[in-house]
Amino acid sequence: MEYIYKDFAKIVKKNHDELRKIFSEVGTNCYRIYDRNLEEIPVVIEKFADRIIIRTETLAQNRQARELDRDRIMDITARMTYSSINDVFFADASALEFDQQSDKQDTQAETQYSSERSNTRMQPMTVKVEEMGLSYWVNVDQYGFTDFPLHSSVIRDLLRNIAFGKRTLILFSGSGHFTVSAASGAALETVSIDRSFDSETHEVKSTDRTDCEEAEQKNQEDEPARQKNLSREQKLLENLALNKLSAPVHTFREGDPENILNKNSGLGKFHNILIDFSRQPQVPLIPLIRSALDSLASGGTLLVYAQNQTAKKILQKKDEAEETQIQNITAQIIPPGFTAKRFPYTLITIQVTDKPKKRKKKRNHVKNKKSLYHKTKYKHKF
Repeated sequence: MEYIYKDFAKIVKKNHDELRKIFSEVGTNCYRIYDRNLEEIPVVIEKFADRIIIRTETLAQNRQARELDRDRIMDITARMTYSSINDVFFADASALEFDQQSDKQDTQAETQYSSERSNTRMQPMTVKVEEMGLSYWVNVDQYGFTDFPLHSSVIRDLLRNIAFGKRTLILFSGSGHFTVSAASGAALETVSIDRSFDSETHEVKSTDRTDCEEAEQKNQEDEPARQKNLSREQKLLENLALNKLSAPVHTFREGDPENILNKNSGLGKFHNILIDFSRQPQVPLIPLIRSALDSLASGGTLLVYAQNQTAKKILQKKDEAEETQIQNITAQIIPPGFTAKRFPYTLITIQVTDKPKKRKKKRNHVKNKKSLYHKTKYKHKF
């Protein structure tokens, strides 16, 4: 096992040095450093400003990670990334829900392990990060998962480049990172639709510049408690204000996206529509896509970002959709630091194509003109 930790240290150092050079040139301080490169160490390491988060992504990986020396992994990560050991956190995912196929013995063992690790579990935190010159508030929970997924960084840049002068609709907008990207690209208008974290919160006041400065100066220990009580609309407004992009043209609607699209015809048509389906596995996707296509303007683009298994259902209907052009452009949006073979998401673009107009056949006023010509020529020969 000793040689594995040495290989792990070499990979972390090499990846960090290469990625830091790439991302520092574009104003980014958040990226993935290690993506399960070694089977023996099935963790991911992500950097959020000065914080380094080590975590597992599945329950099976978490079980395998129990045999690892976590303190040594944290020490290696801190040294190879030139970070303080106090800024490196190993998230414990032992409290995540079990797969229904897990047996009773595994459940009991996991419960015992969870109680042993309860005292060392990572506390939720809020970090301010920068990506492509834009700033975001990122909430990290006790399992190491965030409301600012690094795997969609290229999509944010893509949306920013195509947003100029166009109406943009974002479904499942989350904390508003896609909205900020579209707004920074000079979108004519953005409409974000999602459910709220706090269903009881109805009144939302936009934050101005002074509010953001005060929030930034608050103690880091008080920040997670404040962010926990914020709805998704409030987080969206804070991220917009953080980048000085607050404007009446950037609005949020709380509720189920499909219901809002079907009932609220006043939304009008949009040139760009993004469905962030990467975290919505229980929502039927095909009906939602149909509703989104009805709101798509002529020549517009629908972006569907979903898990690979869900995306297959869309691609299977590619031949059935005669009036749409469907393309899989996942290979173009995998960020540096992620392993392409294990990338679990797919980005699909859907564009509505106009029906080709059928050319009307010109009427031939001279009946049997060709036959008469040949008949006449034939007669002259004799």
